[in-house]
Amino acid sequence: MKTMTTDKSRINKFIKLLPEQRVDDFLNFHLFNARYTQKDLDFTNDYLYECDKIFFQFSSDNLSKLKKVFDNSFKKLTSFIASNFFRIQAGIYVLYPDFKNSLDTEKQNAWHKKLNEVNKLADITEKDYKNLLKEMKKYLEEAEQKKSAATINIKNSNGNVSVNSPNSQQSVNISKNDLTPEVLEILKQLQKAVDEKDEKKIDTLFKKLKARAKNIFWGVITNGLSAVFKINETSN
Repeated sequence: MKTMTTDKSRINKFIKLLPEQRVDDFLNFHLFNARYTQKDLDFTNDYLYECDKIFFQFSSDNLSKLKKVFDNSFKKLTSFIASNFFRIQAGIYVLYPDFKNSLDTEKQNAWHKKLNEVNKLADITEKDYKNLLKEMKKYLEEAEQKKSAATINIKNSNGNVSVNSPNSQQSVNISKNDLTPEVLEILKQLQKAVDEKDEKKIDTLFKKLKARAKNIFWGVITNGLSAVFKINETSN
């Protein structure tokens, strides 16, 4: 099985397992009417199977925190329905079917109490889901903005190359004499490492770049992970 390595991959996995419309139907239509279907059971079980796996834990502190909150409320909800809903026919599960239409007032009152409980749990789960989904969408938008800004424009001709960091206003200038194929390859790898926010790889590639290009003006990068690098040619 291929292990996911980025938060973007984890977000895409989450949305695939728990699409917004499917979750809305489950919480606000099916459970609101005190029932759910086999398809509801399948998609909730699919997420429960995946959610605690190591590769599904977010690197972003905020995403990780919100996911833990959602997972907790989601597990409470699914645990409740597993104990209080019963199959009445193939693919249909209902909240205490014998209690709802019972002539026994005590059983009817118990049914309404259980309905209130499941609705409360569903409301909490929906709130936590929306909070997490909002943060995920924000993360993807910011990542896309950085991706569009982080472009590579290297021409191995008569010009020098500058590696600029717009966010931290720092740069590394490389002499045209040092633009060997090996240096160009390091620059491309560096761009990829910045896009992926791979701190260890960024540090390794910068050290490698410094060792290969003798005439580099070395700008110390103090905010490497948040910086967006743009590589431009400067001509003589």
